[in-house]
Amino acid sequence: MINHRVELPCKASGYPTPKYRWLKDNSPLEPDSRFRQTISGLLIESTQPSDSGTYVCEVWNSYGNAEVVGHLYIKLLQFPRKVKGSVGSKVSLSCSVSGSDEYELSWYRNGEIIYPGNNVRFTGLNRENLIMEGMSKSDGGAYQCFARKGKMSAQDFVQVILEGKIISPHLIPLILFKCLVFQFFMVRSSVLLQCVCSLFFVLF
Repeated sequence: MINHRVELPCKASGYPTPKYRWLKDNSPLEPDSRFRQTISGLLIESTQPSDSGTYVCEVWNSYGNAEVVGHLYIKLLQFPRKVKGSVGSKVSLSCSVSGSDEYELSWYRNGEIIYPGNNVRFTGLNRENLIMEGMSKSDGGAYQCFARKGKMSAQDFVQVILEGKIISPHLIPLILFKCLVFQFFMVRSSVLLQCVCSLFFVLF
């Protein structure tokens, strides 16, 4: 997403100390104050659509070389941060994580974890669908979807506002987690592979 911080992982160890070089779309990376080489990869501050492309991290020393190839997609997304519904209606929230089926997913309302109950249930292999029947005005608030896989996590929230009369047809906010998955090739080096996640809301 635009105006976010992204780190493209590329970490190598060895003796002599490996050297690094980054390329974007087969050309050496242009100098930019938003780009910074760290011990674990390339840090990009305040991402822009022009940052999209294929990145290659070249690592080498006198004993060999390695490279990491990653594809970065930056899109300008504008989605509603507030969703209005009606008291007594059913509200369904869906949270989908791409790139892996192995993750833990939790739902929160106003900072408190949501448990299944009489009018609350989860569906899906990883509880990615939250379905709430007979919503009352007190059920409004900030709903958060939190996904975790190992040390990686992603989260965001949408404000649900419930009013006493029907304002619009049934609303289904969908939270989509986009995962940047990096392919890598390794020759006599240790390359750290990670996944950087972002997420956004879509309203049907």
